[in-house]
Amino acid sequence: VVGADISSEMLVKARLRGCYRAVHKVDLSQKLPFGDDTFDALLCVGTTTYLEPKVLTDWLRVLRPGGALVFTHKTSIWKAW
Repeated sequence: VVGADISSEMLVKARLRGCYRAVHKVDLSQKLPFGDDTFDALLCVGTTTYLEPKVLTDWLRVLRPGGALVFTHKTSIWKAW
């Protein structure tokens, strides 16, 4: 499991949990610092609502073919997507 967050505080908490192979400070609205076809799954909870739909292209780039993309989004602004 690899963690990514823009918050330094959350990254410290993630490291303390001891369940991540690695954690990275990442702005999800920018190109992800991972190679193509890196992950079997990408999970984003509580953040997607605040991002532009174009992030999906990069998220799919880092997923391996057949990988799972799972995210939450507020239904009240889903149409804007």
